[in-house]
Amino acid sequence: MLTIPCDPGKFDSVLEIDAGHFTGGVHHTLAVDLVEPNHGPLPGPWRDAAWQESVRDAVPWILVTLWR
Repeated sequence: MLTIPCDPGKFDSVLEIDAGHFTGGVHHTLAVDLVEPNHGPLPGPWRDAAWQESVRDAVPWILVTLWR
């Protein structure tokens, strides 16, 4: 949705959120949690997760969640 060019080849990895995960007229929050392996995101006032991905190459894991 942004017009800033991104060259994924310049990074070790890239997490990409498809525009289809966003709902028009709804507030979204992007949360980044550091979690122990096999644990979920920290609690918050969110309704539901629209998208989630984790980086598991080290402990703690990095868990990225797009909430609605």
